[in-house]
Amino acid sequence: MATVFLDSPDVRHRIEEIKKHANKPENFYIPSSSTWLPGAVPDYVLESGTIRVVFSITKVENGEGKDKRERLARHITISNQTKYPAPPIVWSICDMFGFTHRYKPGDIILEPDESWMIGIIETDKCIGVMQLIPDT
Repeated sequence: MATVFLDSPDVRHRIEEIKKHANKPENFYIPSSSTWLPGAVPDYVLESGTIRVVFSITKVENGEGKDKRERLARHITISNQTKYPAPPIVWSICDMFGFTHRYKPGDIILEPDESWMIGIIETDKCIGVMQLIPDT
């Protein structure tokens, strides 16, 4: 089965709804204390074609020793029903959800940005990407 992500005005609108929800401080995911998982809450989930996306703003600990502090990160997992999603689809979806990168708008993103932390979750056949949000 091919990887299919249907991009449309409705999908783009849903992405904006998810981002707006996830960016509210009361909706930040805190792994050590949240009693819910973003993937179990429809407000964080997008399904399009064969692709399922879960997006959250996650509080993470960053740094070591006296420099250790809480930071916010964009956190996304992208799965495809029966196999891993194709990397260019993952990078493009990350772009849609606000991950920053060196490419220009409209460019095809051929590789992840060096600031993206990437992991594979074998049990769910998904790719997870996290990017620290710069302090403002």
